[in-house]
Amino acid sequence: MRKYIETAILLTVLGVAIGISLLAGTDAKGATVTEQSFPPSTGESSASFSRVNDSTEVVINFRLDKVVYDPAYMGNNERFNELMRLLAAVKADPDTRLKNIRVTSSSSPEGPYKHNADLSIERGKTLIKLIKKQDPTLNDDIFVITSLGEAWDGAIKAVEEGDMPHKEEALEIMRNVPVNVIKVGKVVDTRKRQMMNLAGGTVWRYMIENYFPSLRQTSVFVVFKTKRLVNTLEELAPIYACAQQSVPGELARGEVRMPELAVESKPIIAVKTNLLYDVLATPNFAVELPLGQRWSIFADYTFPWWEWDDNSRAWEDLDWKLGARYWFGDRTKRDVLTGFFAGGFGAAGYYDVQPHHKGWQGEFYAAGLEGGYAWRLSKHWHFEVSGALGYMHTKYRRYHGELDDQHLVYKYNGKYDWLGPVKLNASIVHLFWGKKNAKSGRK
Repeated sequence: MRKYIETAILLTVLGVAIGISLLAGTDAKGATVTEQSFPPSTGESSASFSRVNDSTEVVINFRLDKVVYDPAYMGNNERFNELMRLLAAVKADPDTRLKNIRVTSSSSPEGPYKHNADLSIERGKTLIKLIKKQDPTLNDDIFVITSLGEAWDGAIKAVEEGDMPHKEEALEIMRNVPVNVIKVGKVVDTRKRQMMNLAGGTVWRYMIENYFPSLRQTSVFVVFKTKRLVNTLEELAPIYACAQQSVPGELARGEVRMPELAVESKPIIAVKTNLLYDVLATPNFAVELPLGQRWSIFADYTFPWWEWDDNSRAWEDLDWKLGARYWFGDRTKRDVLTGFFAGGFGAAGYYDVQPHHKGWQGEFYAAGLEGGYAWRLSKHWHFEVSGALGYMHTKYRRYHGELDDQHLVYKYNGKYDWLGPVKLNASIVHLFWGKKNAKSGRK
């Protein structure tokens, strides 16, 4: 009898446990609550109700060194429209709640590390702005953005799947050489340097041409929660026929992951010459030092010292300028010493101008305000134009050349003041780069 009682109690407890389990898996209407990502899984499940972990990845590609969305580039327009149709379908389904939109961005490895990290972040922000422009009802906290920085993992995968010359040597470096090789607290080598030197640079150039364009991208994962039987989700699959990929690991809402910043290369000094002066036989050069992203200081030196036609003509001018500039715009999207700038300077010098037998000698000082723009031509070359308005004061001596211009006879002295244009500039600029230790950070 006791045996039967114990069996009955055991069956009762088991029944209660099963009932609680079933109730916990359903809502008030008896529908199973499952967390989904599009497209819905079409695989069979061993149970009637289960948690699905598939996800749609919609990839938007960016041009080299750009953060602006180009709908005509690599099929971007078609994929973005697919993304917006997917989001509209999720929001229109009464049994579905959009949980979050995960945006993961990256850049290709060529170029300065910090610049690539900034590109990666800004590409993610660009896509979020674009999505919100198409659907203003989406709140900021629905987005989770992750910046991968330089996409070395993607580069390794591309090389593994491709048929590149020196494939094994390249994989050996990318898998085993750290981004920075550090000894006694100093960076003595880098993965990027070894890759750039492999086979005389042919491997790096091959990767830039064939693999790197696909690494400049932003991926979007749509995650939602639905109250629906798993077995009926197959009905939605044709609407969201997209490539499937596992959702990245959970992140805190709004978190931006930044890889640790390594030793970065940066311009430390710029040397330039004003081409307008050069074509007028007026040799000159200038140096400019960047002070962070927004400020720079510069010094100009002009030094024509010509005498010809048996000393009857002369063009001599020694002048120095010292000044500072402020650089406008979003400096996270621009290289140092590029874009619009404004500044001020002071100048002083000596001159001797003798058109023919008669001339002027004197000293001057000046001050002015300038504005201009500088373009990036390459990593080491820029081109800039500028103009300046200001004030100049000079004391001069009028002279005549005597005895075949071997002697100068001074006739009278004078003063002159000028208010107006004092500088016109069209300079070619060469930048010298150095390295500094960068710190990890978040944006």
